[in-house]
Amino acid sequence: ARRAISPVIATVIIVAVAIAISIAVAGWLFGLWGGFAGGSPAIQVSYAQVKTDGSVSVYLVNQGSGSDEIIGAELIYNNTTYPIINLSQTTIEANFSGEITGTVDTTNAAFNPNAGDSATLKLYFEKSGVVSIPVTIS
Repeated sequence: ARRAISPVIATVIIVAVAIAISIAVAGWLFGLWGGFAGGSPAIQVSYAQVKTDGSVSVYLVNQGSGSDEIIGAELIYNNTTYPIINLSQTTIEANFSGEITGTVDTTNAAFNPNAGDSATLKLYFEKSGVVSIPVTIS
């Protein structure tokens, strides 16, 4: 006759497997270790400037452990959205600390801001979402 395993041992095994799977899923979701998560970027803006000639300068710091990529950038001025082109860098590596520059695309509309006017600079990141920065035209 065959003997089955004890119900107590079966319960212990099931609970142990459930706990192991829970820990693995939590670690993956919260980026506690590498794997698929690859770390979490933490992009912060320490300086941003837009000049009347349409040049854009942003100093970014990635204080996270993962890299991110800028997938788009735009300037909102007087209820008009202007794409930003010619970005100097799109991939923000882990521990990145540096300046990114670009140019406001004025092909579709005239961009004639006055010094001292307010605008909003938006950076679109693959992982971090949208970072909006209020800027003063200089």
